[in-house]
Amino acid sequence: ISISDLAFRINELMRKVEIPDSEAFTIQPGDFVLAATRETLELDDDIIGRLEGRSSLARIGIIVYSTVGLFDPDWIGTATLEVGNLGRMPVKLYPGDRICAFIFQQLSSPVQVSYKRKLGINMLVRPSLKPVDSRATFLPLPNS
Repeated sequence: ISISDLAFRINELMRKVEIPDSEAFTIQPGDFVLAATRETLELDDDIIGRLEGRSSLARIGIIVYSTVGLFDPDWIGTATLEVGNLGRMPVKLYPGDRICAFIFQQLSSPVQVSYKRKLGINMLVRPSLKPVDSRATFLPLPNS
C-alpha cells in the first residue's frame, strides 16, 4: 500500500447542514463545525479586520475560532467561523446569534499589494460566500 492510498481528504468527513432561522443547532461537547457569517464583509485597502470570540460563550466552552482570525486589507466575502464546544454540556446556537465580533483597524496607509492582487483572483466576481473546507491531506492513525 502506498502513502497516497492511505491519505484521505478531511472534507470527505464533512457534511453540509443548513439550519432554518427558527431552529437551533445543538453543538455537542467535543464537536467542531464550520459556519459562515450572514454578513458579507468588504474591507478597503487600508483596513484590517480581526475576528474575536465572545466571552459569554467562552465561559460555557464555545470557541469561535482556533486559528488566527485575521482579515487582510481589501478582503471580501463571508467569514468562515471555526466553532467548537470544549465544554461538558450541549449548547444550542440559533441563526443570528451573536457568537463573534469583528474589530476593524485603519492602517496608516493603503497596502502596496492588496489581498485580491496577492491571490490573483477577481474577488469582485467570486467572493467567498460559504465556509471553506480544509484543503489539507491527512494520514489515518495506525491501529494501536
